[in-house]
Amino acid sequence: MIGVCLDRGSDLIISILGVLKAGGAYVPIDPAYPQDRVQFIIKDAGLRVLVSKADILDQISDSKIEDVILLDADSDSIATKPTTSLNVHLSVDDLAYVIYTSGSTGKPKGVLIEHGGSCNTIQGQISLFGLSVQDNCLQFASPSFDASVWESFLSLLSGATLCIIDEEAKYDTEFFAKYIDEKAISFATLPPAFFRLLDVTKLTGIQTLVTAGEEAPLENARLFSKTGNYFNAYGPTETSICATIYNGDFNSSVPIGLPVANATAFILNSDLALVPVGAVGELCVGGAGLARGYLNREALTAERFIGHPFKSGERLYRTGDLARRLPDGNIEFIGRADEQVKIRGYRIELGEVEHVLSLLKDVRQSCVIARTDENGSKRLIAYVVMEDSLEDHPEDRLNKDVLQAELQKHLPEYMVPSLWVQLDEMPLTTNGKLDRKALPELDMSSLSVNHYVAPTTKTELQLAAIWQHLLGIEKVGLCLILWRIQW
Repeated sequence: MIGVCLDRGSDLIISILGVLKAGGAYVPIDPAYPQDRVQFIIKDAGLRVLVSKADILDQISDSKIEDVILLDADSDSIATKPTTSLNVHLSVDDLAYVIYTSGSTGKPKGVLIEHGGSCNTIQGQISLFGLSVQDNCLQFASPSFDASVWESFLSLLSGATLCIIDEEAKYDTEFFAKYIDEKAISFATLPPAFFRLLDVTKLTGIQTLVTAGEEAPLENARLFSKTGNYFNAYGPTETSICATIYNGDFNSSVPIGLPVANATAFILNSDLALVPVGAVGELCVGGAGLARGYLNREALTAERFIGHPFKSGERLYRTGDLARRLPDGNIEFIGRADEQVKIRGYRIELGEVEHVLSLLKDVRQSCVIARTDENGSKRLIAYVVMEDSLEDHPEDRLNKDVLQAELQKHLPEYMVPSLWVQLDEMPLTTNGKLDRKALPELDMSSLSVNHYVAPTTKTELQLAAIWQHLLGIEKVGLCLILWRIQW
């Protein structure tokens, strides 16, 4: 396993290809991750070789990596190496990559994906989407998110052109629309939370659009379907990116469809028996795309990757997602069976966020939930009970900026709650367990900053409009804009 810690760009793609051609498996590490998370991944994966750049080296300075290849500082040495192809034989059972996802125990877990699984997904979808050398494909996702594998290799293995949008500007909706037009993007995969913000009438150049990662935005999906080919995909990392996909008409919700090529999907009850059509059960996926399991987590692998109840010698992955089968055979996603949620396409174990919160010295109890705001976007809300020692200074009991800054040292940005509620005590059930259903509804006024400074420049006004829409509040001041940019 070879670590690749690089920003999105051509160097990242080339490095991944280099690792695969050499017979290794790559472990993507987002340079934006907190140092604690970077160090954990390096240690857990036992990485001895890492590809990076000099300006990113601070993130890995304390790690015990034997060989760090810096593409910029070592460029002269790299230029002297042979360029002939290596005589490396790979099988479908060999490891292709390891992607770390959020873990309920407070630590991320590495998902082991083999060549057979990833190739099955990519080749099947190239055929489904009809991609060819005529297409220009968008690369949008973070390298630590398996959608980046989908985007990159759908393009490279079909002969299409891969267009990597700039990370700093990709969430600017005006820039995004202009980029789509200038690059003549014909195929794109977008997280629903971002797709929800776009003016669909400006995406007419895109012939095929895929949303994946969380519930599809119904109205935007309807609008795009009038002019383009719209797909809604579903798939945990453990199923090699994509397990099911939908393309067709929809009414009150967008289904997640039918299994992809060489995959199977069953909706089972707690006894692992099939439930009737229309009944809700746990979605379990099988077939060629299943991961090998979790790195260094044998017990968790055995728990989630179970023996197939209907086919001897095969496995199913218990997704933890609730779903039901519609009369036409398509599957409709209902929600999570446990405390795992998806925010902006990223899968998050709420227990991991709560675990890190519990380590903060001024936090006595905490609970993190996800709720959907008025704009249909999921938001993380942290409910906290502060230590009694702070009673004498109530103004200091809940300092959101301090708590968020502490969390950012250990968690990626998307796992840090943006909304906070302070409680005197946590609500409990009759048997003494936390009663999540009894947690008070969030007062949206808690989003306000200490004082309001109005945006004035064109850029500030544009950013304010975006954050007003995202946060579902009437006005956004300059303090919040600058804080988000810094974050």
